[in-house]
Amino acid sequence: AEIEAIRKEFLYWYPLDSRHSAGDLIHNHLTFLVFNHVAIFPQELWPRQTVTNGFVLMEGSKMSKSMGNILPLREAIRKYGADIVRFSVVSGAELSADSDFNQAMADGVASRIAWMMALIRENADATGSEEKRSIDRWLLSKLNRKIRNSTSNFATLSLREVLQEAFYNSINELKWYFRRTGGKGNPEVISGYLRNWVLLMAPFTPHVAEELWELLKGEGFVSTAKWPSADEKLIDERAEFAEEIVARIIDDIGNIVKLTGKKPSRISLFIAEEWKRKAYSIVREEKRADLAIKRAMADAELKAKAKEVTKLIPLLAKDLGSLSPLVLNAEEELNALSDAAEFLGREFGAEVSVKMEGMAEGEAGKKAANAKPMKPSIFLE
Repeated sequence: AEIEAIRKEFLYWYPLDSRHSAGDLIHNHLTFLVFNHVAIFPQELWPRQTVTNGFVLMEGSKMSKSMGNILPLREAIRKYGADIVRFSVVSGAELSADSDFNQAMADGVASRIAWMMALIRENADATGSEEKRSIDRWLLSKLNRKIRNSTSNFATLSLREVLQEAFYNSINELKWYFRRTGGKGNPEVISGYLRNWVLLMAPFTPHVAEELWELLKGEGFVSTAKWPSADEKLIDERAEFAEEIVARIIDDIGNIVKLTGKKPSRISLFIAEEWKRKAYSIVREEKRADLAIKRAMADAELKAKAKEVTKLIPLLAKDLGSLSPLVLNAEEELNALSDAAEFLGREFGAEVSVKMEGMAEGEAGKKAANAKPMKPSIFLE
């Protein structure tokens, strides 16, 4: 019975999935790891992989007694907490590179975790659902893309990439979402996002994650909860691109306001007509204005607008590198910016209207004609 217990314990640990050590041990410990296992064990019990990782630096320098910059692990945990130390070391660099542990990073991680904890406390009991808007579809798409990317990065031990997605990008996305919704987001969307965020963070900040899982009334312990799986149907690159257009519009309007030095009371956005999108795609594919014009003239719809087309194509070709392979149709762009009109109004303290360029009148009509696909014309009053 004792032999069986020993064998069971051995088989619990073997074969080990991954043996980690620093690069300076390749010529001794790690080499003899291979020799010993090959000499003693059958192949099915050999280590699955051997990994060399970098050193942990302190404020950019290698820790050494002579420099007096050694921070004992127990002291670091007392000062920052186990989760902050673990997170900072893992997120500092990819596995094979040196990771720099420093005060600024630890403080930054701590403040961001505190922000997320406060957000979860505020939304832990959020219930009910509303019709999903463009910004809700954007956040759901970002979440499910994050889960998919994090899962594949975990498989290759690209842990820094996991944390970039799961931690830093998540905070930026949530801040943008609450800014866009004026702090009045969809409770169902917010709740789902936060629950999945806690699951993604559990391997890195297990103590914090366990507290937050309890706040969110998660079943059992987060450490034994099932890893989230991405819903591919909710990954919507068109919704994500539409939100990029909204973000760019803020910058464009801000630049105009800065140049004119006048605060507008009314902002009109005019969306490019559908035929311009056809010309846009032709320019991107042909990559030369002359070839694009020749091809456009073979299209009956574009040939009927020859004057406008021959004016637009050279303008698009001048900025070829910025042309996107993904092209929203006029209705998608109109709906996305109409959905964001209230938000844009809050941002600039002005009334915002969104129309197709053909609906512009008077002085605005001249400006509206400059609308390009995914780059609306802006008219300030």
